[in-house]
Amino acid sequence: MWMCKMFKTIVILCLVVCSVTAELCSNSKKDKKCVCKRTTDSELLFPVTVADCSNINLNQFPINGELDSELNYLDVSLNNIQVLSAKSRLNNTVLRRINLSRNQVSNIDGGFFDEVPNLDALDLSYNNLTSIEPNLLKGLHILHNFDLSYNNLTKLPWGVLSSAKELFIVDLSYNPLAEFLNFPGTLKELEITTNLTSISLNNVGFTTLINSFFDGYNKIKHIELADNKMELIPSLPQSIEFVDLSGNKFTFVSAAYLNYKSLKVLKLNRMPSLVNIHHYAFFSLRSLKILYITDCSNLKEFNELVFGSTYHNYDVNPTSIYLARNGLQIINDSYEYFFDVMKNVDLSDNPWHCNCNILWLQKYNTPNSVLDHQKNLRCSTPDDFSDRSIMSLKDHELPKCFPEKFVRTHHRVVVSIMILSMIILLLFILYLLKYTAKKNSNNVGPNSPYNIQVTDD
Repeated sequence: MWMCKMFKTIVILCLVVCSVTAELCSNSKKDKKCVCKRTTDSELLFPVTVADCSNINLNQFPINGELDSELNYLDVSLNNIQVLSAKSRLNNTVLRRINLSRNQVSNIDGGFFDEVPNLDALDLSYNNLTSIEPNLLKGLHILHNFDLSYNNLTKLPWGVLSSAKELFIVDLSYNPLAEFLNFPGTLKELEITTNLTSISLNNVGFTTLINSFFDGYNKIKHIELADNKMELIPSLPQSIEFVDLSGNKFTFVSAAYLNYKSLKVLKLNRMPSLVNIHHYAFFSLRSLKILYITDCSNLKEFNELVFGSTYHNYDVNPTSIYLARNGLQIINDSYEYFFDVMKNVDLSDNPWHCNCNILWLQKYNTPNSVLDHQKNLRCSTPDDFSDRSIMSLKDHELPKCFPEKFVRTHHRVVVSIMILSMIILLLFILYLLKYTAKKNSNNVGPNSPYNIQVTDD
């Protein structure tokens, strides 16, 4: 009898759970419900339960019971959620990631995330936050990735990140935080762990950055400081491997500000103010692999010594250089030595001046060439060649350049012939000297008038 009652109870519970789960879960979003599924994490290669509730016009955060209690990843982005109330907070010890981006969140109750202690990624970007509670992240001891970008924050509570002892990635971009942040020890006052490896501070309003800003943070490898108003490259940790300084107000780039031997990727895009890259500017970047300098309309020259001497320079070995959409008119043929060992080079959409000094690029007119977007390599000047593809230029169209190109193309053969001729001439001269000496030796005898006689007095 009791077993029968237990069976009925289990059946009722299953029906309740199924009906509750079905409340927000579906196989498609046509009925404005979440798509819930079991899948495999592409990074961890481990099975996870995912609820995709993005863009279904949610006005409030899902409450306990509306979703699977074994949920691992929850995406509620692109909705209309305005408030995250502690009354509706989730209670889920296996939930690892929450994406709340692109909502209208303006208020989050302190402790809202208290019951999700294993959260390792929290995305609050693209909302309307003007402040956050000091205990917002209380209990999130294994939080790895925290994104607050694209809000309206002017300051942060001291110690707000004290609980996140395993925090590796922080994004505070596109918040007007410069006045609050740009003081010695700010990162430590926020209690950001020194294990931090990545920080993004794009467009926070920096005009300068104090030299001691990153003091003590010697594990940072990834820094983004794009779209600020800085006129000089700031001081960064020596551990840096990736830095994006695009969209600032630099007028020049100098080796004095780029002495980072671990730096692998450097971005200096979108700077109309940039007019000069000094000789040896990148000479100290011994680990540099990818260099971006694009959309700098007033950069007219990428001189042959920005890496030091390009001939036999084994200290700097970039694999990719992107120089598209600048104001470049010429590029020295010494870069041929670099290009020959690179994977990608983009010189497209520059106002090239087509003369003798540009023809060397035709070497790379092949389908699998290192040179990207070849069809966008076009002449700007002189007027006779305006909008002509550099790869389509012919020798007979540039008669003044023919001797130069001929020498450039065949100089190895010419030099080899000259050396061989000199060797033959030298051997011939040696032969003549030896032959003459031998002949003279044979003609001098005892009765020869040239023989020297020794007589006794």
